[in-house]
Amino acid sequence: MQNSLLFIELLDQMKYIHRSVILQNSNHENNAEHSYHLAMMVLILAPKFPKLSLEKCLIFALVHDIVEIYAWDTIALDIEAEKTKHERE
Repeated sequence: MQNSLLFIELLDQMKYIHRSVILQNSNHENNAEHSYHLAMMVLILAPKFPKLSLEKCLIFALVHDIVEIYAWDTIALDIEAEKTKHERE
């Protein structure tokens, strides 16, 4: 139980990792918002893909950026940041 509570506390850090924005007029969001929006998209689009596991897709949507608590967000077009991304993650 203690480990679960520590992990839940760690997840709070997702709110403090701001996503890089590459599109003009895009709203800035943090990783917690990003993961929530992705999970909602999975729920909305899941009926279109009945062969996919809804549970697995939701899990992936919610956990895919947890590593950024330690490694921070790397913008896809940042060539210099890409050089250290693997090491950071």
